[in-house]
Amino acid sequence: MARDYAADITDPIAQEIVSNVGVWVDREVKPVAMEYEHADQFPDPLVKGMSEMGLFGIKIPEAYGGLDLSFECYAGVCMELARGWMSLAGIINTHVLVGYAISEYGTEEQKQKYLPKLVEPEIRCALTITEPDAGSGRPGDQNDRGPRWRRLHHQRPEDVGDQRPARGRLPGDDQDRHHGEPEA
Repeated sequence: MARDYAADITDPIAQEIVSNVGVWVDREVKPVAMEYEHADQFPDPLVKGMSEMGLFGIKIPEAYGGLDLSFECYAGVCMELARGWMSLAGIINTHVLVGYAISEYGTEEQKQKYLPKLVEPEIRCALTITEPDAGSGRPGDQNDRGPRWRRLHHQRPEDVGDQRPARGRLPGDDQDRHHGEPEA
């Protein structure tokens, strides 16, 4: 029997959301998760279901169309999704992390431009983590999406274009928000 993650949540609305996600996971995710996993297929119908429940806007402020729920609720949702299929928790986690960063640290213009699009999600977020001698780029050139990256991520050159990871910046933002060591 599955653990009832909603039982530990004190907010009744958050408790109901986590409980509903758990029911959805049992009904919609568990029966098909292994099929998607073995086929190495992106679960579009499951992502659509997550979107219909409003999960992509779980941490986005209501002013931008989101649910603006607690991290406690978000954690419960992630645990329920992972209980059914870990990949779904990964899909929502990176999206929510980027959306939260924009809502906390973005300019008002960036918030108005991106946050409503993240709720639906009209656009989905992901993270690229790169460091010397590791990450997603070519060896020695961690900021370039070269042939090796495209091969590993099943991308054709025309799909990627000239997009390169920004160091802590959003499009149109001239302020460097990276707080680590400066680039050499």
